[in-house]
Amino acid sequence: AAALSVDRRSYYIAYEGDAIVYQFDVRGKEIKRLEGHSNDITDILVTVDRKSVITSSKDKSVRIWDTKTGKIRHTWTDHTWAVTDIDIDPFASFLVSGGLDGAIILYNLKKLEMIDSTHFENTKINAVALSPNYSQISAATNKVGNSGFGYYVIQTDIKPRKVVLPQPMDLTPLRAKHQQKEQEKN
Repeated sequence: AAALSVDRRSYYIAYEGDAIVYQFDVRGKEIKRLEGHSNDITDILVTVDRKSVITSSKDKSVRIWDTKTGKIRHTWTDHTWAVTDIDIDPFASFLVSGGLDGAIILYNLKKLEMIDSTHFENTKINAVALSPNYSQISAATNKVGNSGFGYYVIQTDIKPRKVVLPQPMDLTPLRAKHQQKEQEKN
């Protein structure tokens, strides 16, 4: 698992078979180690404000770490099998986790509490994603015991936030200006 801090000054790496998250600077010098999981790390996220690192693990837990101290700030142990993937919204308000137990769990990061959970029988959750407006969770899955796979969209009870997309840029004037300069050169 790997994550790059938003300011791109450091990155976090967890090696296969290791329960430690290593923080390195951009030159590859180790800064610190985040130690507390008891099994392989499966995912690492850095919040936009760079105050927290969030990890998931085969030890059935999701942990929030303080980036300055490297200490665990909070731990959730709501899964009954390995947590395979986590996702947060851009404002670090909500977290979603998925695991091999078929559970998809939604947390409020500000209050450090579980909001909701959904469980799919005989299903392993491979990946999860929270929609930008908080209204849906997407999950990629596969069935236990066979090669079947699926994709689910789960509605949340979170009030959707308004997502404003930038206006498309019209490149026609720029192209015309560039073509005119090229013609003047020739």
